[in-house]
Amino acid sequence: MKGWTIPCRCALAALAVLACTVRAVDVVIHNLDVRTATVGGAIAIPVDIHGLDRATFTAFQLEFAVDPAAFDLQSVERGALIAAQDAGLAFPAQAPYLWALESSRDGSVLRVAGLILLEGLHAQLGNLNALNRARVPAEQGELLRLNLILRTLNPTPITLLSAGTNLLVNDACRDAPPAAAAPAGTMPGGTSATDALPNAWAYRYFGLAGSTLAADPDSDRVTNAAEYLAGTSPIVPDVRLSLSPGWNLFALPVEPLEARPEAVLSSAYRAVAPDPAPGTPVYLGTVWEWTVDANGGRFAKAQALLPLRGYWVYVSTAADLVIPGRLPSDCVVPVSRGWNLLGAVGDLPLRTRPGATTPVAWGWNPAGGYGANLALRRSLAAWVYCPQAGTLDLDPGPPAP
Repeated sequence: MKGWTIPCRCALAALAVLACTVRAVDVVIHNLDVRTATVGGAIAIPVDIHGLDRATFTAFQLEFAVDPAAFDLQSVERGALIAAQDAGLAFPAQAPYLWALESSRDGSVLRVAGLILLEGLHAQLGNLNALNRARVPAEQGELLRLNLILRTLNPTPITLLSAGTNLLVNDACRDAPPAAAAPAGTMPGGTSATDALPNAWAYRYFGLAGSTLAADPDSDRVTNAAEYLAGTSPIVPDVRLSLSPGWNLFALPVEPLEARPEAVLSSAYRAVAPDPAPGTPVYLGTVWEWTVDANGGRFAKAQALLPLRGYWVYVSTAADLVIPGRLPSDCVVPVSRGWNLLGAVGDLPLRTRPGATTPVAWGWNPAGGYGANLALRRSLAAWVYCPQAGTLDLDPGPPAP
């Protein structure tokens, strides 16, 4: 094995001396989409840790199952969580590192251990100030990075072994026996991201229980897979609204938390680097809605943005927003004879319903103008022609499993 090792003056056997009962933590091994990788090429898989008691965390030992037919181990590196430390506290021989890291591989078992390095004088004098300055800076983050050589495009998942030799060590009570227990659980990594939700994303929302690609936990008619691609939350109804320079025709599939146009179409909801509340409107002029009157209909200034209705807005620069809200309590809306400006909770084919003729719909593309629609698309409004007054159900129902 081509291991990457930092020598440690005090052996990592000290793990058994420093240990004390630690609270439950989770280890998440990132998975990787290897479809574009090359067999024989180098890949890096981060290993994150969540729920540390950073005030007492001083050492660890973890065992991973790494199939030698799928991966050759190139090296194990310290992650960002233990990389940025005060170099002035380290042994001169190990500077600028405060954490020793040792790795060894025995067949399919990869063992990685780490320990805070302190000069002997610090430890003998009980210099806790120096020790505290050497601890990890956060309760969660990237602990390790496994640098591997890929041997197959269909690799076996990497998992954390539930072994008694797995230790997460603290020094809260120095004379206590070691806590010889694996962390609370793991998610397998090293697999193609097309086979499951990316582990880091799934853990963020669902914990170690995870979820499936086709599930829709927040019942907003968008699968986990689509939520991941859109950058929206799978546990809170929301919508990604992408506005292009010029006129945009949009609809909200959710009832916004605050309905005023300037509050909804606000820089506070930018998908990337949102401005602090209350934010500023991202549009120019007025948001327009279509209202039916005795003469057929007219445009009016929108005072509130309601779900399932269409609106016109003009922006001078592109704006990408993620807008949270609530699912509409009722998706059956009244329609008038003629043209109606509508949206839907999810993608909804415009199909024939009993007693009605299939509506004709026209959507708007800021780059190309009007075009015929065969369906209502989530977040995009369209003009829908109804031959008679009545109602339309604008809920396509849960996504197919």
